[in-house]
Amino acid sequence: MKKVKKAKEVKKVKRWLAAFLGFSLAALAALGRQSASLAAQGDDSNIFEIREKMFIEQCNDIYLNPDDYQGRTIKLEGIYEEENEEGSVTARYVIRYGPGCCGNDGMAGFEVVFDDAPAPAPQRGDWVEAIGAIQRLKDTDELEYVVLKLSQLKVMDVRGAEFVSN
Repeated sequence: MKKVKKAKEVKKVKRWLAAFLGFSLAALAALGRQSASLAAQGDDSNIFEIREKMFIEQCNDIYLNPDDYQGRTIKLEGIYEEENEEGSVTARYVIRYGPGCCGNDGMAGFEVVFDDAPAPAPQRGDWVEAIGAIQRLKDTDELEYVVLKLSQLKVMDVRGAEFVSN
């Protein structure tokens, strides 16, 4: 009687293992097809897009782990801002507003730099799409900071969420 019961248990375990193995092989095949599909899409599949739902979190991850993103192409949308000092632009940013010390007075995003000014040039407050590579630069005091070196900056007609909370 014990041998029959044990044989049934062994059969049950074998069936479970066969089902698990079959499922695993099917999942691996699906992942292989997905990888091939992504590779066939071209350069767009290599772009890391920062979206509204995780905007602050993804920006923070880039600042905290810049080596992981160095040279990687990033795409984000946000508000174009400039910092002016004595009549000249000293810094440009693509940001979104978020939680701060006194409500929604915080900002998340990146300082943006480019070799050639985009045409048409965005105005402060325009909603833009920015595409570029993460780079680390040093200021005059040799302190390192992260910027997005742009390959493309275009003004968008449709605005996204200006205020994000994650």
